Amino acid sequence: MKLLKYNINKLFPFLSLRTKLIIAFALLSAIPLIIVGVLGINSSVDKMREIALDNLSHDVTMYNERAQNFISNVDIDIKYLVSNKNFQEYIEAANKEEKSSLIESKLKRVQELLINFGISHNIYFQYRYVDANADEKFHIQFYDNRFKLFDKENLNENGLGFYFNLTEKSTYNQNSMIPAELLSDSLNTIPAISFALRIYDSEKKFAGIFIADIFAKELFKVLEQKAHIDYGKEIAIINNEGHYLYHSEKKKNWNKLLAYQGKNDVSTRYSSGLIANILSGKSGIIADDPNEIIAYAPLFFSTFTGGSKYYIFESVNQLYIIEPAKKFAIIALLFIVLFLIVSITFGIIATNQIARPIHNLRKGAEIIAAGNYSYRLNIQTNDEIEQLSSQFNSMAAALGERENLLTKHKENLERVVVERTKELKSEKEKLQAILDNVPSAFILMDDNCVILSASKAISNFSIFFPEQLIGKKCSAAFGNEYICKNCPLINSVRTKEVYSFIENKISKTGKERYIEHISIPITIDKNKGTVLEILTDITERKKTVEHIIKLQKLVTIGETSAFLAHEMRNSLTSIKMFLQLQLEASNNEEEKESLIFSLGSINKMEKVVNDLLSLGNRTKINLSSVNINTLIMDSIAFIKPQFENDGINIKLSLDVNIPSSMLDAGQIKEAIMNLLINSKQAIESNGIINISTKIVTLDYDLVDFAYIDSIPTNQYDEDYKITLKKGTKVICLEVADNGKGISDLNFNKIFDPFFTTKENGTGLGLTMVKRTINNHNGLVEVKSELNMGTNIKLLFPIKDKI
Repeated sequence: MKLLKYNINKLFPFLSLRTKLIIAFALLSAIPLIIVGVLGINSSVDKMREIALDNLSHDVTMYNERAQNFISNVDIDIKYLVSNKNFQEYIEAANKEEKSSLIESKLKRVQELLINFGISHNIYFQYRYVDANADEKFHIQFYDNRFKLFDKENLNENGLGFYFNLTEKSTYNQNSMIPAELLSDSLNTIPAISFALRIYDSEKKFAGIFIADIFAKELFKVLEQKAHIDYGKEIAIINNEGHYLYHSEKKKNWNKLLAYQGKNDVSTRYSSGLIANILSGKSGIIADDPNEIIAYAPLFFSTFTGGSKYYIFESVNQLYIIEPAKKFAIIALLFIVLFLIVSITFGIIATNQIARPIHNLRKGAEIIAAGNYSYRLNIQTNDEIEQLSSQFNSMAAALGERENLLTKHKENLERVVVERTKELKSEKEKLQAILDNVPSAFILMDDNCVILSASKAISNFSIFFPEQLIGKKCSAAFGNEYICKNCPLINSVRTKEVYSFIENKISKTGKERYIEHISIPITIDKNKGTVLEILTDITERKKTVEHIIKLQKLVTIGETSAFLAHEMRNSLTSIKMFLQLQLEASNNEEEKESLIFSLGSINKMEKVVNDLLSLGNRTKINLSSVNINTLIMDSIAFIKPQFENDGINIKLSLDVNIPSSMLDAGQIKEAIMNLLINSKQAIESNGIINISTKIVTLDYDLVDFAYIDSIPTNQYDEDYKITLKKGTKVICLEVADNGKGISDLNFNKIFDPFFTTKENGTGLGLTMVKRTINNHNGLVEVKSELNMGTNIKLLFPIKDKI
C-alpha cells in the first residue's frame, strides 16, 4: 500500500504526463523481451566457449601426439639403422682396427644403407658418425635433390665435441635431441632437429656417436595438418626460456629466433602468470584472458636428453566465440525495437486526448515566460485547467507593464557596459600580443605556487597550453612532484627582492636544456604575495659560449703541440740519421736487429710528430675534381692486405652514379684510412667493415659546431657552425663495423684531441677526420651501440645540379 501511495513524479520530475504513459506502454512490451534476449545471449556464449575449450584441448593433445609420433618414428629409424648388421660390422671393424680396405668396404655398405634409407624417408638432411676421439668418420648430406658423400679431407677432425656434451647424460640406447640451424654445402641455412645416439660395440665399450639431422619443416608440416579449429587460431612452440621456436602466423625458423631473444619472446605479448602456466610442464587451458583462449601442453617426452624443454600452445581469438552471440543479440534487439515502436504508437494515440489541453497550457506559459506578454491562452475544458489559464492571462498583463520600465533601464546600462568592455578588451589584446611575441615565458603565480596567468611562450617549457595551466601548481605544470631546489618564487616572496638562477635539466627527449629563472615580486589588488616569473631558454647561448671556450683550448693545445712537435722533429731527424749510419756501418747481425727496431720506433714517433704538426698548423685545402668512389678504392688498396691478414672483411656498396666533386684528394683519403683503421682496432676478430656511398636528400636540418683553425670574434659569429638545410643533396660516405662500439661515457669525447682508449693510440685520428670534413663544409654523423658496432657518416654537400 505504501508503494501505491508513493509519488513517482518525484523520481522523474522532468517527464511529462504523456511521456510517462508512453514509457509505461514501452516497458510492458520490452522487459520480457530483454530478459529472454539476455538469457539467450548468455546461454549462447557459454555454449560456444565450452565447445571452443573442448576443441582447443583436443587440438593441443592432437598436435602433441602428432609431434611425439613423428619424433618417435625418427627415434625408431635411428635405432634401426645403428642396429643394422652392416653398421654393427663396421663399428666392430673400426674398433678392432682391422685392415683399412676391409673397414672401407664395410663403411661403403653402411653409406649405401643410409643413402637408400634417406631416399625412401625424405625427412633426413644429413648423417654423420663421430668416433670416440671426436673425429668425423663419414658425412652424408642431402644436396641438390640427392645425397652427397663428403671426402675424407673435408671431414671434421676433433671438432664435434658439442655432441659429446649433448649426450653425456644419456643412458644406453637413449637418443639426445636439440633444434639447430645447419649450413648446407652451398652455405644455405637449414632449420633442422639434430638427433645424437651413443654407439657401443659388442663389449659395451663406447665407440662413437651417430648423428642424424632431419628437416624441421617436416615436423612443422605435421603440426599444420587439419584440426578441429581452422580459423582465428595461432599455434606456437616455445622453449623453457619463453623464446619462440615456431609460430604458425609468423612462419619463423627454429633456431633463428634464438638470435633475437628480446624481440621474439612470449613476455612481449603475455603476462608472467600466463607464461608460468604454459611452462609448468602440465597440460591445461587458460580462458580468463579478455582477448583470447589458450590451450597448452609440454612437447615431446622424457625418453630424450639434451637441449631445452619445449612446450606447445594454441590460442583462438575471443571474437570468434562472441561473434555468433553478437548476431543473436542484434536480432533480439531488432525485435525489442519493433515492439517498442508498436507500443509507443499505441501510447501516443491513447494519451493524445489526455495530454493535448495540458500541452496547450504549457505552450502558452512558455510563450509568456519568453517575454511575449501580449499572448493570451484560450483553453476551454470547463475544469481547473481553464481557471488556471485565466490567471495566467491576468499575470501576463501585469508583467507586460513592468517589462516596459525594465527595458528602458536595461538599454541605458547595456550601452555603458559595451563601451567599457571594448576599452578593456582592446587594452588586454595589446598587452597579450606583447607577451605572446616575447621569446621568454611569463607566469603570474600566488605565494602558494598556483599559476594565475601564463603567456603563449610557456608551451616551450611545459606540455600544457597556457589556458590549461591556470589553477595548477607550478610543480604539476612542469612535471615535478616536489618544489624545485632554490625555488625563485619562495625566495622572492621571502626576501621581497628580484631573484634569479639558471636551471640545468634534461628534457623528455634526452636533450640537455639550460633555463634562466627570474622572479619579480609584485602587488596586485593589495596582495603582496604575487610573483611574476620569467623563463628564458638560454641553451643555445650557453652551448655557444662553451664551444668557443673549447675552441680556445683546442687552438692553444694545437699551437703548443705544434711547437713541441717542431722541436722533437729536429731531434728525431738527428737520431734517425745517426741510427741509419750505424746500421750501414755495422756487421753484427744482433746489433743490426736492434738498430732496425730502433728505426721503426723512430718512424712511429715521426708519424705522431707529423700528426701533431697537422693539428697545430692551419690546413690548406687543394681542391680538385675527383670522384669519392675512386678515393675509397685507392685507400682500400693501400691498407687491404693488412686487413686481410687480420681476418677482416671489407664489403663495398658504392653508387656508380655519384658525380665528381671538388675535394682535397689527399686529405679525404687520409680521413677514410683513419676511419678504417679505427674500425679495425675496434674489431676483435673476424669482423666486417661495410663501406657505402649514395646520394641523399636531407629531410631535416643538420647543424653542428665546426672544428675551425681560428677563434670567432664573438659568440654570435656563425663561422664556427656548419648547417646543412633540409632538402640539401649530399654525398653520403658511410663506414659501419661490428666492433665493440663506443660507451655513452666516451661518446662526447671522441673528437677531442689526444682522447683515446687504445694503448698505442694518439687520439688524433677522429679529430683530423672532423677537421677535414668541416673544411669541406661537410658534417660527420656518428651512431654507436656498445658491443654492437659503430656507424660513421661523412656528408658532403653537392653544389652542382645532379
